[in-house]
Amino acid sequence: MRVGELMTTDVCTVGPETSLKDVAVLMTSRGLGAVPVVDDLGRPIGILTEVDLIRAEARPDPRLHARRDGDAVVVSRAEAPRIAADAMSTPVITLGPDADVADLVGLMLHHHLTRVPVVGDDGRLVGIVSRRDLLRPLARPDADIAAEIRSLADLLPAGTLRSVSVDEGRASVAVAPGTDTALIERLVRTVPGAVEVRVDVEADASA
Repeated sequence: MRVGELMTTDVCTVGPETSLKDVAVLMTSRGLGAVPVVDDLGRPIGILTEVDLIRAEARPDPRLHARRDGDAVVVSRAEAPRIAADAMSTPVITLGPDADVADLVGLMLHHHLTRVPVVGDDGRLVGIVSRRDLLRPLARPDADIAAEIRSLADLLPAGTLRSVSVDEGRASVAVAPGTDTALIERLVRTVPGAVEVRVDVEADASA
């Protein structure tokens, strides 16, 4: 399955100069867990997550961290993050829409990512994929999966697909004698929601 088949294309973004307050308002009002930070050409240069915003807001209370220097109270005045560029996570890991979802999952697990921006050949943002997007195929109705598998018949010689059934995402496909079963299995595995594939060769009735 391609990343482009799962990605969300209506992506909320912010610029590096956007204030963290405005970012927080956007994320809370839209129910977002993160927003990509893009440059003037729409290319991702970072990403701001809920954790990044919480970290930026969790500044020490000066009343608790003040120290006395003689009779004067000295308070640390470390400058707090103000804009997206101050708090965003970089570098941002991206993939193209034609990348294999299996590669996406590997990246997310290895780097502990909750979402990955998707970019076109020019580097501009075209979508984003989250962990929730990866769950959508698992929730797809069996009837929809079976219907899409049957539509693969348009790519094959007439009569290749004899029958298709799907039970809880497990697809069973019967094909005509002489069919390349490995090819059929690869095709069926591209169908979103097909978590397991079995291809059997149906005996020729004339035999």
